[in-house]
Amino acid sequence: MALNQILYGPPGTGKTYRTRRLAVAMIDGKEYKDDDVLKKRYEELSAVGRIVFTTFHQSLGYEEFVEGIKPKIQKAPISLGADKHPIQGVGGQIQYEIQDGIFKTIAKSAKKASQNILSIPHNELVWRISLGYGGEFKQECFKKNRIAVGWDIGDLSDREVYEKHKKEKTLSQLYNFYDNIKKGDLFFVYQNSGRRQARAAAVGIIKGKYEYNTEPKIDKKLSKYTKKIEEYKSTREVEWLWFQSNENEYIDVYDINNKTELPQRTCHETNISASALLKRTQEKLTNEGPRKYVLIIDEINRGNISKILGELITLIEDNKRLGNEEA
Repeated sequence: MALNQILYGPPGTGKTYRTRRLAVAMIDGKEYKDDDVLKKRYEELSAVGRIVFTTFHQSLGYEEFVEGIKPKIQKAPISLGADKHPIQGVGGQIQYEIQDGIFKTIAKSAKKASQNILSIPHNELVWRISLGYGGEFKQECFKKNRIAVGWDIGDLSDREVYEKHKKEKTLSQLYNFYDNIKKGDLFFVYQNSGRRQARAAAVGIIKGKYEYNTEPKIDKKLSKYTKKIEEYKSTREVEWLWFQSNENEYIDVYDINNKTELPQRTCHETNISASALLKRTQEKLTNEGPRKYVLIIDEINRGNISKILGELITLIEDNKRLGNEEA
């Protein structure tokens, strides 16, 4: 099957529908005859960012497709008056950060998957993180390279908030997330299903410091227990080493945890060794083989190709791509 395909024809002939079938076949290596099964698998792969769908139009540019500089308002802590002046409060300032666009994001994921090796620097500590009870929340974290916790009591990096709450024992897991987890620590995400509470839905490494975002980087969720909208403002940037594409995929960590089940906590330290977890993860990656990624561009003829691709227009010729003679 060719890496690049263009489907063309009059409106209403099923081009967009056909792309769904082709995308899933490219990744799974087989076609699904049943439309319901196909739809479910397409949604699973889309949810974790292995199939990305976008539409070209005249307003789309390099900044959205490849990378661009985006403004970010750094809100001052409440103790400095940011509650009254959220944008112009004392200590508030505008920062600029480079954000990856649609194409660069999926290209980085595909490059990492093709390497299929876990030779990365890491600390020896392994944490267990819970990312909610539903699969949707996990999938959003997988796509955004984030882990997040609820229990919003304010910005823990604000000393006033920290001192106010630090003695509350019930919040110890939140303080683990803020204070005790360090860059380079390994962690795995618990899968909330199965006969033992020792199944990992994902494995990753901490890449960023604690962040408190007044505009949450992870979407709000309706809690099926409290029936209230929960905001996940406390997050950390992570690098996913492996994550499940469907609920039947998991890494069993029962034996490397001394054949012990894991407690029901949001964020806690484990007795699992980093080398044992990485070995188990590498075995999973090796057995699965490099994961494939598909980018679907709808209405490709309606976009300004030079404006969208910039210098990457050179890569339309595949001999100019990484790994080839003229790279």
